[in-house]
Amino acid sequence: MLYPTLHKSPSFLLSKGTLVKLTKFSPKKKTTVIMDSKLRRRKMSTKGNADDKLDDASGEDSIDEESDREKETEATQPKSKSFDWKRFVVRFISTWAMIFSFIGIIYLGHTCTAILIGVLQVFAFREIACLGAKPRIDIKLPNFYLLHWLILIGCLFYLYGQWLLTALAEEDSMQSIAPFIRFLLRSHTFVCFCLLCIGVVMFVIALKPGFYRYQFKQLAWCLVTAFAIIALSSLTLWNLSDGMIWFLLPGFLIITNDIFAYMVGATIGQTRLIELSPNKTWEGAVGGGICTIIMSAFLARSFIQHEFFFCPKHGLSWDIPHCRPDPVFVPVDYTLPPHIANVLVHLNLESWQTWKLAPIQIHAVFFAMFASIIAPFGGFFASGFKRAFKIKDFGDSIPGHGGITDRMDCQILMSAFVYYYRKAFVHPHSRSVDQILQEILILNGDDQKKVFDYLASLLSS
Repeated sequence: MLYPTLHKSPSFLLSKGTLVKLTKFSPKKKTTVIMDSKLRRRKMSTKGNADDKLDDASGEDSIDEESDREKETEATQPKSKSFDWKRFVVRFISTWAMIFSFIGIIYLGHTCTAILIGVLQVFAFREIACLGAKPRIDIKLPNFYLLHWLILIGCLFYLYGQWLLTALAEEDSMQSIAPFIRFLLRSHTFVCFCLLCIGVVMFVIALKPGFYRYQFKQLAWCLVTAFAIIALSSLTLWNLSDGMIWFLLPGFLIITNDIFAYMVGATIGQTRLIELSPNKTWEGAVGGGICTIIMSAFLARSFIQHEFFFCPKHGLSWDIPHCRPDPVFVPVDYTLPPHIANVLVHLNLESWQTWKLAPIQIHAVFFAMFASIIAPFGGFFASGFKRAFKIKDFGDSIPGHGGITDRMDCQILMSAFVYYYRKAFVHPHSRSVDQILQEILILNGDDQKKVFDYLASLLSS
């Protein structure tokens, strides 16, 4: 096709991302059209293999990077629009519905809360797994989606199997359950390996020519999702088992930081914190962090007033736990260093030299620092992830709020920090009763009797 000389400039944009360069028109010569590398690649891609054709059809290799940058820049610019009252009402109602539902579940106890955690994990996994799927391709791969659920079931059984085994053993319920379930729990590690083998066999059988790359991408996607969502969030359950406070306090600190950061940022915020979240400001982050640290000590103090919050609960019963408070929840007197105490004496503040605090209040300050400084990056990570896929929310499970993952992004990172912090600083170098019970349960009957006789002799003496 010949292009006449329409502009004095030797080149012009024929279409978005396609640069066409024209030579000077001559009746004796045909016009030479030079295409840019993107258009050339697009034409050459038709000669690729089946997998390359599939990727081109799905739009993976034909994304215009400059257009993406323009869209992201436009997305970060504030848009002036009228207030959406309908969306506000829906969000307001769903927010209070979540609050009252959460309070009701907490009131029902540890077991109901553990069930809630499992349900949220399944919904979050489903939201992320669906993002990586392509319906046009999945139609040509019947039953391949079952791989997602097999990975989910295997991951849940691996992470929760030992916890369930310990819970049943603590209630002396192992002999009352069905023999098949008892076998699954006692052979937990072997069953997990069998599930892995079944998954590998099913995946290989499901491989279909022309879709290899897509299928392996889906496998990697699901494995990474299982680690990021299921494995990390399962630490929340272990925190809950050691006391409701280890579950509620971190979550409340995240909420507190969000509220105060928004209030301070909306009032005096001027400096943008990060490009991924244009509404977040340095002023809001600093102000929210200070308020969260102050509130952390008061929140921790309020939780240790009731044994329902600090008593561990490892069984599956619905009973309210009772226990003697761990030393970490008992207030003790702390005296300030001498050089600080001398300053207080000169200021006639001698009463401030000694503070009565529970160790959990000091730990709560470090939790608040993490919730203010590091945990928000879980939200920023989620924001970048959504921008990469050009979506606003991960799902629509919660009206007005998006998906479960949209509400849990910071909480997952926070719960993981609390779990490892407790192992390192709250109860370091100590083996829990759960771990000892698990080892006793895998012994045969004679060895278990020896352990029982030895403990009986110790108690009698």
